[in-house]
Amino acid sequence: MQIQKLIINEYGAFKNREFTLDGGMNVIEGDNESGKSTVLSFIRFMLYGMPRKSANTVTERDRGISWSGGVAGGSMELTVPDRNGEPHGYRIERHGQLRGATGHENYAETCKIIDLATGTEVFEGQEPGRALLGISQETFVSTACIRQLECTAVDGTGVNASIENLLFAANEGINTEKATSKLDEIRKTLLHKSGKGGLLFDLEAKKLILEEKLARAKAAAEEIVAKETTVASTGALETELGAKLRECEDAISLYENCTVLRRFDELHTREDAVVGLEATLTALRDGKGYEGPLPTRETVLETQQLERRLSEDATAVTAAQTDLSKAKNAPDGDRTLAAYAETIEEMGGEEPLVKEFSRLSSKTKTAKPLSALAYAFGGILLLVGVIGLLIALSLETPLFTFPLFTSLVDLVAVNLLPLLGGNAVLFKIIDFSVLGIGILLIVLGVLQSVSTADAKKRRTALVQSIGIADGSVSREGFSAYILACLEGREACESYDDAVKQAVALCEQRELALNTRLTECLAKLAAYDVILENPTVQSVSQALNQTADILSAICAERERLEGDIQNAKALVATMSESLGGYNERNLRSAVGDHDPAEIIAAADVEKMEMARRYCKEQLAAATAKRIALEKELIALTAASENPAKLWAKLDETNAELAEKRFQYESVVMAIEAIDSASDSLRKSVTPRIREKAGALMGKITDGKYNELGVAQDMSVNVFAGNSTRSIDVLSKGTRDAAYLSLRMALADLVCGENLPPLTLDESLSLLDEKRATNVLSMLHDYTSGGGQCLLFTCHKREGQLMSSIGAFNHIRLR
Repeated sequence: MQIQKLIINEYGAFKNREFTLDGGMNVIEGDNESGKSTVLSFIRFMLYGMPRKSANTVTERDRGISWSGGVAGGSMELTVPDRNGEPHGYRIERHGQLRGATGHENYAETCKIIDLATGTEVFEGQEPGRALLGISQETFVSTACIRQLECTAVDGTGVNASIENLLFAANEGINTEKATSKLDEIRKTLLHKSGKGGLLFDLEAKKLILEEKLARAKAAAEEIVAKETTVASTGALETELGAKLRECEDAISLYENCTVLRRFDELHTREDAVVGLEATLTALRDGKGYEGPLPTRETVLETQQLERRLSEDATAVTAAQTDLSKAKNAPDGDRTLAAYAETIEEMGGEEPLVKEFSRLSSKTKTAKPLSALAYAFGGILLLVGVIGLLIALSLETPLFTFPLFTSLVDLVAVNLLPLLGGNAVLFKIIDFSVLGIGILLIVLGVLQSVSTADAKKRRTALVQSIGIADGSVSREGFSAYILACLEGREACESYDDAVKQAVALCEQRELALNTRLTECLAKLAAYDVILENPTVQSVSQALNQTADILSAICAERERLEGDIQNAKALVATMSESLGGYNERNLRSAVGDHDPAEIIAAADVEKMEMARRYCKEQLAAATAKRIALEKELIALTAASENPAKLWAKLDETNAELAEKRFQYESVVMAIEAIDSASDSLRKSVTPRIREKAGALMGKITDGKYNELGVAQDMSVNVFAGNSTRSIDVLSKGTRDAAYLSLRMALADLVCGENLPPLTLDESLSLLDEKRATNVLSMLHDYTSGGGQCLLFTCHKREGQLMSSIGAFNHIRLR
């Protein structure tokens, strides 16, 4: 068995936590109070439930039930080998709830085992630990569940019984000791050791009693025959008196039937009166011209309510028309500005337009001085470049002869050329550079002038697009104008919405009035009231008149219906009193007799006296017969039937033989089980000792290779040529010995379905070498198909496992 996943909904201090485990070695590391023991307790809770609250388990329950909600619950997914050795998945779901006040706690728990392959519930009503592992909670705790403080606590009696049951019957739940005890109880039930109790003793006594009863029954048989003859003669007299009594009762019954028939005749007269009143009511309807039922008070009320609603609808129409007039006369917004508001919204709104306006205005103001400055410097540089170029050319060949120019040429030749090394070409290059810069500045001035003109043009187009004629408007005026347009549109929209709502309300109420008027005309038409050119006032007047007419008809109808109701009530009373009679059967019983003649001629008192006399005589004869029959029954009961006694005696003899055979079989079974159990116990101890000794040798590096295991699971160790009690060794060595014993027991008890070994701080007292040996041994255990969950508050176990092999490391926070 391997645990795959733990899902803790609520358990102790944990809530909504999930842990995924490997099929092999798992090291769960955490500080004190981090929940290690709670996780281990949760696993035991999933397999075997919450222990009962008692002096030695209150801590376990207190740890499990959540501190906030008083519940414990979650699920555990695991795999168990099937018949072919393949892992099969299951999920255990368990939920517990603590109810009741302090001192009167009532804990209730539910558990399901779900087959993950089919999704259905299996092993219904069974504990998961016993159903999936095949062992009880006590055996699990004494083998696979190992805690530091419980390391040496092995339930020898419980484990021995589990081992014996498994090896003897292949089922830990079948207890051979209980079976022997049960057989001994059956033996005692059949026959006590003293020979004076049990079913066999009772059957022997019963046989003697039946033989005595059979003798008495034969003697009483003759007396029974005489009693039966007397009963027969009394029964004949009873039959004669019964015939006379029936004649008297027939005469009285004829009289009574005639009396009831006279009441039936009176009932039919009343029924005819009801029919006449109903005919009068029908004539009233036909006379007024109604095809259906006559109008009721509800009809009158409906007509009056319809007239009142018509008046209310007319008033509502008048009020709506007044509201519409007020809405139309209310102040309206500037439609021209509102129209430009749409353009403003399409262009992005107030903020983008103001920013664009400010940018164009700024560009217009700064571009003009820059272009003028470019023109000035460009012209100066252009003039200097031209003059310099003419001077450079004149240095080679004189171009002009006027004095000022020739003086400039001489000045350059004397003062500037020596600075340039007498290089006239370099002087030309400088002149051309100055000339080029001048031309470039003039071009920039031209471009700046063009840009200024474009910005001014775009600014003018911008303000004109939203209806501003003055192109020189300021930024504040531009922004204020935009706000005015938006406010104007808002005012127009408010005005339009108010008018639209008023028109809609007016149309709605006019439609309601027309609908109501149509309803009223239909109501009047139902009573043959047709109006030409109907108006609200004429329809209202017609409805009031119709209501008055209907009210009068209702009064007449109610009077007739009251009379009919009273008549029907009288008929119902008479019918109820005659409900137990069938008129047809009565008339058939009376036949051709005239009821009036029978009633007139009858002497009721004389008929009653005759019937009473016959009844009394018949009762006396019946009482005598019953007394004789009781004596006969008592005699028959006391003496019993010989034939039945013979059958009971034969049955008792057969049962006595069967129980004797059963007793002998039970005695033989007890002797066989005792012999087999004694041989089995002697063969188990060497196997446990051999397995536990091998594991102990691995832990202690061969120092202790043999363990002595007693019937109560107490342990001795063999060192050299001497035997030592485990109690004289160190606590760590004792823990190692009992850990070896527990693993050996788990292997023997569970076989191929190895349980997950859970160790809680079980290595804390071992030195590093032995701890490494234990971890290596546990790693070998998991490599063979087992699973191990090691809980520790130290980092040492994780560090040691890193050098041994692969493992799943879980850290609790």
